[in-house]
Amino acid sequence: MLRRTIRPEFLNRIDETILAGTVNRDHPIRVDAAADHLTFS
Repeated sequence: MLRRTIRPEFLNRIDETILAGTVNRDHPIRVDAAADHLTFS
């Protein structure tokens, strides 16, 4: 159940990050989880 809750949020955020050019999609993307948000680098 938790996976179904997190997955759409994760996919939306990663799409936004790639489209904004914040990360290079040709390299591995690191995901960090904080208490209330995800960060990508």
